[in-house]
Amino acid sequence: MCSKNDKVDVRRNERNEPIIVISNSVKKLCHTLVEETNEDGDVFTVKMRPTQPFLDALNRKALDLLEESIVSARANNRTTVMIDDVPDYDPEIYEDDEDDLD
Repeated sequence: MCSKNDKVDVRRNERNEPIIVISNSVKKLCHTLVEETNEDGDVFTVKMRPTQPFLDALNRKALDLLEESIVSARANNRTTVMIDDVPDYDPEIYEDDEDDLD
């Protein structure tokens, strides 16, 4: 895999780990994704607040998934990372995503 001193210019955190997940997008999603219903039947949005340690862990997990996907593609002698290279990929869950790739 690439070293931490690679030539690719990516944003890095204070531990020099690449930042893959864009935290502003995660924060926006966390503020809008969760809806709950109270006893009166009113639906309201629960504003979830991701902490920096959570975002750091999410980035590490995303990097791990990316590395595993690249290893899978290379094991199949490919330089193209495909949807099937994603660990624990379940085509039934992501069936709509495949249509987007065509």
